[in-house]
Amino acid sequence: MKRYFIILTCIGILTGSMAVYKSIFNHHSHAKINRPKEKLKAQKIKKLPKITNEKALSVSKDFLKSYLTYHKKNPYAYLKAIKPYSTKEFLDSESESPKREEVYIKTVDPTSFNISVTRSVNSPSVSYKYNLTVFAQVKKSVTNVNKHSSIETTTYWLKLNKVHNEWLVNEVYADGNTN
Repeated sequence: MKRYFIILTCIGILTGSMAVYKSIFNHHSHAKINRPKEKLKAQKIKKLPKITNEKALSVSKDFLKSYLTYHKKNPYAYLKAIKPYSTKEFLDSESESPKREEVYIKTVDPTSFNISVTRSVNSPSVSYKYNLTVFAQVKKSVTNVNKHSSIETTTYWLKLNKVHNEWLVNEVYADGNTN
């Protein structure tokens, strides 16, 4: 008799537990189904004006060509060459710690550019009016001191700011590292 009582008690506890479990989870699933759907506020993405796009692409290409061109005989020539395309802050930071190529590199010449303008990486809600981010994949011809040439492809992110109605480069990132 005690065995039957213990078995019936266990079955009752299991049945009760299952009923409680189902009522809790069915209640939540019905709440999800019956809950009124929230209206999403659509944020219209403004299309970049063609003239802004063209200016940003032109500045970016000219900047990258000047910034990446390197000759061992005059390694800091790029500082003067990038001046028309850079903000004062960027020029100051580059002057303090100029980029340097490895000792064995003789020349670097950019050969082709694949450039596109995107919305600001740090602040997607910021308008195109004052900030742009430019994505660029650049192929470079690299020659070492032994006159061996190779082609390298590097990805760059340029942050452009509008200063006195001109797009100027304020930051440069290469393959995830700041240059």
